[in-house]
Amino acid sequence: MARVLWLTGSTFAVLGVPPIRGRLFTDEDDRLDCGIQGVVISYGFWQSEFGGRDSAIGSRLLIQGHPAEVLGVTPPDFFGLEVGNNFDLAEPFCSVTAFRPATSVLARRELFWLTVMGRLKPGWSTDQASVQLHAISPGLFEATEPDAYSTKSQSTYRAFRLAAYPAANGLSDLRKTYDASLLLLLGITGLVLLIACANLANLMLGKDEVLTGMADLRLRVLPYTADHALHLFDLPLHHSDPFDRQIIAQALWEKIPVVTSDEKFSLYKGLRIVW
Repeated sequence: MARVLWLTGSTFAVLGVPPIRGRLFTDEDDRLDCGIQGVVISYGFWQSEFGGRDSAIGSRLLIQGHPAEVLGVTPPDFFGLEVGNNFDLAEPFCSVTAFRPATSVLARRELFWLTVMGRLKPGWSTDQASVQLHAISPGLFEATEPDAYSTKSQSTYRAFRLAAYPAANGLSDLRKTYDASLLLLLGITGLVLLIACANLANLMLGKDEVLTGMADLRLRVLPYTADHALHLFDLPLHHSDPFDRQIIAQALWEKIPVVTSDEKFSLYKGLRIVW
């Protein structure tokens, strides 16, 4: 099933999206009750269904029984207006009535299914646009108040205010819903990393102190080598603890005494015990 994106005729021009083949919609394509005449296809749909061939332009697609001419192809980096919700076909907004009666979609004021996007006036900021929209909101909501609303719902509707929000990276309900939670998670992650770095620094400092103390006592660290590991296999199973067996193997190979009160160590012939 193809995913359809409904757009006004000027959407591509406002967003600065150029065609890579054919042409995209203009205001001439978006006329009241225009029916289904032309369709713009996404780059992914062009590749998967037409193999990226230029002959796709001018061909016809059957959309719910309505033939529509392919007018153009959008660039590969345009996936639609909503993050995570890609499209296959783009149709002008006026063609909605070809699929559903106008009384069930366009003439019902209580239905909210459109997203309004635009480009800031040169020199304007998002905050300035929000101030302007807030100022004109009372008149707009009063003029468009749904007749079927209750008195309470009408009061709530009239209290709505419009605002402008950045959408350079597309619309995203997920971003709006989980933005605060993700920032909190990022902060917690950073705190955990900071604590880990502090602990590691303390361990490094502690190691230096130990090595310094050993040097003062004329002691040194004895590394565990491959010879020690191989000698481990020659040991009888008097002791079952793997770490103690490694100590025993190392001590026997290096011919050094072991300081321990473990009686099992004395079962190993040749091992000197100090206790």
